[in-house]
Formats: sequence, C-alpha cells, structure tokens
Amino acid sequence: MSPVDPTPENTQGTRYKVAIVDANKSRFQSLTTLLESQNLSITFIPGSSHDTTFVDTLAELAPDIILINLFLDGKSTLASIRKIKSRLAKSKIIVLTAHNSINNIRESVKAGADDFVLDPFEPQLMLDRIRYQLQERELFSPDTFESNAETSGDSAQANVNVIYETLRILSEVTTHHEAITSVLEVIASNANSNRVNLLEGDLETNKGMVAATSDDASLEDLPIDLEKYPEVREVLLNGNIIYIKDITQNPLTKDIQDQVKSIKITSLLVFPIRHRSNTLGSLNIRLAGGEGISERQLKTFFIIALALGPKVAAKKLLRKHKFALENKKNEEEAKTEPTIPEASSDATSDASAESTLDSLLSPSESGTEPDILASTNPDENDSDLASIEDLLKSVEDENS
Repeated sequence: MSPVDPTPENTQGTRYKVAIVDANKSRFQSLTTLLESQNLSITFIPGSSHDTTFVDTLAELAPDIILINLFLDGKSTLASIRKIKSRLAKSKIIVLTAHNSINNIRESVKAGADDFVLDPFEPQLMLDRIRYQLQERELFSPDTFESNAETSGDSAQANVNVIYETLRILSEVTTHHEAITSVLEVIASNANSNRVNLLEGDLETNKGMVAATSDDASLEDLPIDLEKYPEVREVLLNGNIIYIKDITQNPLTKDIQDQVKSIKITSLLVFPIRHRSNTLGSLNIRLAGGEGISERQLKTFFIIALALGPKVAAKKLLRKHKFALENKKNEEEAKTEPTIPEASSDATSDASAESTLDSLLSPSESGTEPDILASTNPDENDSDLASIEDLLKSVEDENS
C-alpha cells in the first residue's frame, strides 16, 4: 500500500503532533521519515522505567498522538499511561506491544490506550492507525444514555415498532442466520440505510468475518482482515458506539466508498455486539445522507444490538461444536484400519495394492484449520446450550 495524500492540518492550522516514547530512537527512523513526509510533526522522547519524567515532557508538548511501548526496560508502562491520560485526555495513545494477548490489550485500554499495534510493525500500518485516530468522529458510551427517553410522537412509536419486530423475529425464527439477516433488514428499512452488516472479530488474530448483511441473505461468515475495518477494531477495543459523519474525510474509511461503488455511503454508525462481558463483534449501519442521528435512534439501535448478542453467541457456540464434531469424525476415520487388497501374483497388481495401502494410511488433511472465532470458554455460554440443543443434536446425528 503506497502512502496516501499528506495529512491535513488541524483546526488551528498547524501540523498534527506525534510523540514517540521509547528507549531506542534508531528503530523508528523509517517511521519518522514516512510520518514527516505526510505533514506530521514528530518528537522522540527517551523513555525508561527508571525515569518517568517523559510524562512531564509529554504534558508540556501536548501531542495529538502518543506512541509508547507497553514495556520499557522489561517493566510495564501501564502506570505511566494512566498518568498521561489523566493529564492529556484529548491525546490519543497508541501502545506498542510484542505480546499480542487479550489480557495485554484489555489492560492497555483500561489504562487509557486508544489503540495497540503489534511490534515490530510496518511504518505504513502505523500511519494508517494514526490517521484513523486523527479522524473526526463521535464516541458514545452506552453507560451514559439517559433513562428518560422521549416516548411520545410518531418517531418514538416507529422506534418501538422496530424493537418489537426485532424481538418477534429473534423469538420466532429458529435458524440463526435467517433471524439475524431479517433483523438487519428491519434496521436498514428504519434507518434508511443502504447496507447493514453484522461482523465478528478477534483482536488477538486481527481477523474476523462478515456474519450477515441486510442486502444479501446468502452471504454468511465471509472472512475479513480487521486491519481494513478500523472502526470495528475500535469497537472491539473499547465497546463504545462510533458515529463517523463523513467517511470521505479519512483515507481509511474513504476506502469503504471506493470498494463499494454500487451504493452511496456518507456516514457510518457502529454498535458493539455484546454477550455478558464480551464484545463479540459490531453492528455496522451505512448511511447515504448526512442529516444526522438522534439520541432516540442511537438508543433504539443499541437495544437491537444488545438483543442480537445472545443469538450471535449461540451461533458462535454452534460453529465451535460443529468444528469439534468434524475434527472428531476425521480423527475416527484416520484411526479406522484400512482394508488390504487381496494378494495377486502379478507384480503390477502388488505395486498397485501397496500404493493403495499407503494412500489409505496417510493422515487426513481435512478439518485441520481452526475456527479463529471459536469460543475459548464454553462454560460462559452454558445458558445458550439449552436453546440450541436440538441443533447440536442434529449436527451430531449427521456426523455419527
């Protein structure tokens, strides 16, 4: 991917400032050269776990973007990240980490990080992440929604109807994919959206899938690279609701319109899909108009996203069990003793029989690819087991 057009100046007419905190300046030389070519101002600040004066230096500089390693001299910088965020609430913090574990990701976000990048990294990838963080967008925390929503008027009644129709579909339609697709169609109609997608994602692997879409009922579990969906990564990271009013203002989200030329997209709404304490994916609503979204609509769509959570978790659990059953079947087939062809006096027949035997004894290569989104803790989904017990039984019967 080649560098894009230079980053525009901020609202004060000056270049955006990027600060890099690390113990080794030389390894950021390529990144520095690229960022400076994109109209960004770069400052390198030596960092050490023994000397945290870099926090004061950052506070004086007030950069727009801060790159900091999760470990300096082998020690965690989480405490320093908390201090930085408390003094520079508007600065975006991108954490570099060589340990791409979900625990490191969660702890970094709790401390105040806005994104993380696996180290070592490609300079272009870092530029993309920086550009996304500089993009103007609104973030809404579901916890801040007021409970006294307006309940009168035609618009309020329309939202109630949407919620009712969603719950009816989820209750009556037994096929997971059909139910989810039907709900997405209801959302698209209510929001005047030309496409609504439900995506699942895994931050550890940086991979995901388009589980369903409103405009193609046949599309199911299409693999994607989360690097191309920065808004989904952000939702998986912090669980916030994201509203991007104009996707053309950022090169990364501008690609959405470039890739989907058949429909017009101006704005983007992204809601977290949650089940218990886990964010499984996102509900993406693409809008063609720029008239804005009301708080009532945000609440309505968030309620629908919450309602979809158990259905998505059940589908994910079913996918995991189907994969386990397929693996079990393959293992049993591999252990089955092959039938040895009858002996023949013909040398050619003997060679053929030996070749056949070798083929039968070779291990099966099917079913070895793991499901990147499979749940790692089936106990967390125990309440869903009963609701899909009949589906799992049918899968077992098919594989018995």
